Amino acid sequence: MRSWHHWLDKLEAHGFAVRDTLRPGASDADLAALTEATGIVLPAEVEALYRLSDGQSGGREYSAAAYVFPHYRFLPIELAITQWRFWQELAEQEGPDGMADHAEAVSVPEPEKVAAEYWIPGWLPIGLDGGGNAIAVDTTPLDGGTHGQFIIMGPDEDERRVLAPGADAYFQALAAEELEISESPDGERLWEVRWAAGLR
Repeated sequence: MRSWHHWLDKLEAHGFAVRDTLRPGASDADLAALTEATGIVLPAEVEALYRLSDGQSGGREYSAAAYVFPHYRFLPIELAITQWRFWQELAEQEGPDGMADHAEAVSVPEPEKVAAEYWIPGWLPIGLDGGGNAIAVDTTPLDGGTHGQFIIMGPDEDERRVLAPGADAYFQALAAEELEISESPDGERLWEVRWAAGLR
């Protein structure tokens, strides 16, 4: 996936050694375990991404400056399964009425084709921030949506937005963005993309 490599090249050209955080690619057994645990067969582009790298290592040893998604750590398959199970267990505990109550605060901007739900089993979190919010792969989009579209979901996200129609389009869009470089109070260099770009 050229767009993935172009995006990593861009981050590294700005001094962010993100490749050092990436795990080796996922195996057939890893992908089969995900499908067995979640019932989700990864869209071709997301499978290709995981075959290149099974997420990012650690979590604490790298700062957010080393994340490959804006504000989100790229989850290994094992942790993507863990996150999916967390949401599935929540849905089972809350029941349909409880999940409907949670969904009352959820909105979807027009004309995006994503379910106005708190969570549904067809969403697989693959990027996670510190608050439990996620970039998820939507494998059950509404009519007119795209199977495998990247969406935002989570407890702090009342809006279910489509970031991109798929992995390749997402990394193409990121690679085309001008990075905003800043410095934290303790002197750490940070990168950001514009909120208006709709990629985070």
